[in-house]
Amino acid sequence: MGAHPPVLLGYRDGEVADADFAELVWKVSTHMDEVNPDVVITFGPTGITDHPDHKTMHLEMGEAFQRYTERVGNHSCLLYFAIPPEIAQGFELEIEGPEAVPNVVVDISDLLTLKLKALRIHGSQMDIQEMTDKMEAG
Repeated sequence: MGAHPPVLLGYRDGEVADADFAELVWKVSTHMDEVNPDVVITFGPTGITDHPDHKTMHLEMGEAFQRYTERVGNHSCLLYFAIPPEIAQGFELEIEGPEAVPNVVVDISDLLTLKLKALRIHGSQMDIQEMTDKMEAG
């Protein structure tokens, strides 16, 4: 699909929240040092769906990002996924805080078909499949 392959850290769904926090920060920090990102996108405080792994990644990425910018300078930007309230309501999501107030919007209309195809890859994630069905229906 044109993106770099994902970096897998060796955790399964449901294991991240119980992982050793320092180890997780180290793994992500090491990867950040390798790729030198301009932008890091992660979950906000509620993890969008209140998933414990997502909330852990929010905390871990905040720590890893802070350490990274202290080492290399503050040239990178940390962003959270956000869903405007009117869209969240359509998917019966209760979102608040920074995850409900997008301050950067990227027009993906030219890539929407590819985005939906990418979402379909997550076949085990029923909420993603339902969301994709609604998006395809218009």
